[in-house]
Formats: sequence, structure tokens, C-alpha cells
Amino acid sequence: MRTNDLVSLYVSFYKTNGGKSRPVLIRRVSEQTVEAFKITSQHEKKSAYIKQQYYPIQDWQSAGLKKPSWVDIGNIYRFPKAGLNFK
Repeated sequence: MRTNDLVSLYVSFYKTNGGKSRPVLIRRVSEQTVEAFKITSQHEKKSAYIKQQYYPIQDWQSAGLKKPSWVDIGNIYRFPKAGLNFK
């Protein structure tokens, strides 16, 4: 796993219990932590403010995504590197 890799990781929900496996863009990998941005296909119904935080993935099909997608640069997710299972 390296910077700019697109992988699938389990991401916890922010306001409720649980989470789901979702594609993320790796921002940085250190000895103990992986930092990533989540990938979303939910763009059209978002506010103008939220859309400013989304960066379009130009060649989303080549990236292995199922539909047009954006990188959400509004939040950085941090995962402990130990025990990470990614696809």
C-alpha cells in the first residue's frame, strides 16, 4: 500500500454505529498509521459548500470504480496499520 493507491478499507460511520467497506485514496503511509480520503459517488445532491471539498476522479473506470466518483478531501481518515485488511 502506497500513497495514491486506491484500496477498499472498512470505514466507521461518523454519527451512528457500524460502518462499511469503501474505496479510499491513500494519502500517507507511516510505520503505524495509514491516512486516506474517502471516495464517494454521491455528488449531485450535495450543497455547493460540500461540492467544493470533492475532487473528481477523471478516469474512474480505469481506477476500478463502478460509477463516476469523487475524492472527499474534506476529512482525512486515519487507520492503524497493524491488522489492516485491504482489497
